[in-house]
Amino acid sequence: VLYSTLQYSTVLYSTLQYSTVLYNTLQYCTVLYSTVQYCTVLYSTVQYCSVLYCPVLYNTVEYCTVLHNPNHGVWSLPNGDEFYKLRIRTYTTTDYSPQEIHDIGLSEVKRISERMREIFNELGYDNNKSVGVLLNELNENPDFLYADTPDRKEIVIRDYTAMVAEAAKKIEPYFERMPKASVEVRPVPEYSEQTAAGGYYQGPSLDGKRPGVFYANLYDIKQTPTYSMMALTLHEAIPGHHMQIALNQENENLTLYRKQGYRTSAFSEGWALYSEKLSLEAGVGRDLYDELGILQSEIFRAVRLVVDTGMHYKKWTREEAMDYM
Repeated sequence: VLYSTLQYSTVLYSTLQYSTVLYNTLQYCTVLYSTVQYCTVLYSTVQYCSVLYCPVLYNTVEYCTVLHNPNHGVWSLPNGDEFYKLRIRTYTTTDYSPQEIHDIGLSEVKRISERMREIFNELGYDNNKSVGVLLNELNENPDFLYADTPDRKEIVIRDYTAMVAEAAKKIEPYFERMPKASVEVRPVPEYSEQTAAGGYYQGPSLDGKRPGVFYANLYDIKQTPTYSMMALTLHEAIPGHHMQIALNQENENLTLYRKQGYRTSAFSEGWALYSEKLSLEAGVGRDLYDELGILQSEIFRAVRLVVDTGMHYKKWTREEAMDYM
């Protein structure tokens, strides 16, 4: 049973309250969906199998026949095209068509790539290499990597904290007010760092007793090239997520629902991405390498416009999307 959000799917039976199916040879079977691409069937033998729709269960409990959708896009699901248009409206708050978003992505990738090429040329890099190759080489350049020492996390957190302070000082003249809540930089907890994103933000408490937190993932120190750190700081902390979310929570004219109950990607992530560009205009970036880091962050979003519409609207395969990226 697919719901309009296509985030969860529950198998409803006569009570419409439970999704536990009892079979003769197994104690229970729970169907879990995330993006309506996979569900896990748990058997009493503690074996798993992945299926796309509903499981076909046989008398033997050793395995089940997997009926899978060979396609990768939501277009292949019932009413998939209409669903995709709905999700676009939900996430962007616009009436852009999938084709328009695809074209915007292509245009943005071209624009950002051209600016990155200009910077690489100005810095003296090989003009015969593609921007993608040069970025990969930059990511592996020891000059932009921290030493893998026991105290590496403390060193990186210290540098991130200095960047937050620098950004706050330079950006303050551009705003009518700054948030009362402070923001701290902390490493992602060890129990989740292997699977967590490169960085994320947690807003302050409503009573102001807990600060906002910019979590930096330092599990693999090679994934933190120094030229990209300013971009992540601007996005997650100031003037990005912390500025927006902390000021929103401190606004006495907003209801609790408007503070906590509703957010949309176009509003929150859109502001954080814009903050990176705004900071460049305000002189926060120290050099061309900081700008490269910001552009790398920006092109990452632009590429996703292309591959998301490519897979879910233009019927690209997963491999075609990977090739483009």
